[in-house]
Amino acid sequence: MIDVIFILIAIVALVTVMAVLLREDIGMFLLTKVFPSSGRKPQKGDLVDIFVNGEFNRRATVTACCQSYLSLYESVRCPIDHRGAFYAIGEDINGNEIAYMADRRHYRLVKHAERVRKIFGVGEDFDFLPPTDDARTVTDIFRGIKEKQPEIIEEGIE
Repeated sequence: MIDVIFILIAIVALVTVMAVLLREDIGMFLLTKVFPSSGRKPQKGDLVDIFVNGEFNRRATVTACCQSYLSLYESVRCPIDHRGAFYAIGEDINGNEIAYMADRRHYRLVKHAERVRKIFGVGEDFDFLPPTDDARTVTDIFRGIKEKQPEIIEEGIE
């Protein structure tokens, strides 16, 4: 009986150690096998679907892509915080979440993929919107983005 308990404890310990050591690999496996992988990887000149705060905003032409932002229409610079297998996601300075993808039907899966990515600590997939160095843009804002209003504190004013 003690041998069986010892074997079960050893198996549980081995599985736990493997899960901890292979955490990112398990997450990458889930992201590549369970979630769609975009057959069409957007490059310079392609169209991407853009969602701002969970609502479809527009379809835009990619003019350049850098490590931390995406350039659209040669004048709009949008942040990129993470690149996934079928999407890229970023947050602007006002706290608006912006998601970019090749196929708008995949938007409903972005939140689930982000959850798996954060739980398993999966890194970026640079095949989707690969960074280049030729983006020369000015910052602009999409319509529909909520801007934060400055907080006015009137303590001590008489």
